[in-house]
Amino acid sequence: MKVFFCVCVMAVAVCSCAQLMAAEPAAISAGADAVSQRQAAIGKLMVFLDDGSVFKDKQVDAARAIELLGELRATEAIPLLLEHLDFLPGGLPFRVPPPRQFPSVLALTRIGSPALDSLVKLTAADESICWLSAWAIAKIDGPPAALARIQTAAAAETDPERKKRLEEAVRAAQSYIDNPNPAMFAD
Repeated sequence: MKVFFCVCVMAVAVCSCAQLMAAEPAAISAGADAVSQRQAAIGKLMVFLDDGSVFKDKQVDAARAIELLGELRATEAIPLLLEHLDFLPGGLPFRVPPPRQFPSVLALTRIGSPALDSLVKLTAADESICWLSAWAIAKIDGPPAALARIQTAAAAETDPERKKRLEEAVRAAQSYIDNPNPAMFAD
């Protein structure tokens, strides 16, 4: 009886291996198709957002397109997302607390580490969004690491205006440490 059981188990294992080997080309093909479809989707979303009028005429659609770029972790969209970091869509069915109101910020946090250097550079370049970008950096890196990253950039900055903006972002990052609010960084 034991021998019969072992033979049956071996037969099932051999059968499963044969089925798996036969499925490999299909799985590889499906994977290649998925990568191709992902790239095509990212391209279409970026073309849609490249038409600046969507940020005025189709705000909800623009917000959804930005959200999808984040979900796809589209690193190639980082420059486009940074360009529209302060986009605040109207007409959304619900309101969320800042900075979660800004779809580009959330998309960049979903992309994660590849967006960090660009966010730090943008923090120094644009006074109007330094707290927003500091939040995004802290969301990706964690508040202590974000503080260190922004402090390093501020120490290395020679332009007085850019240094001032980075110092404002340092204060923002420090506030996230001094007044921790876990809900602010939860997904």
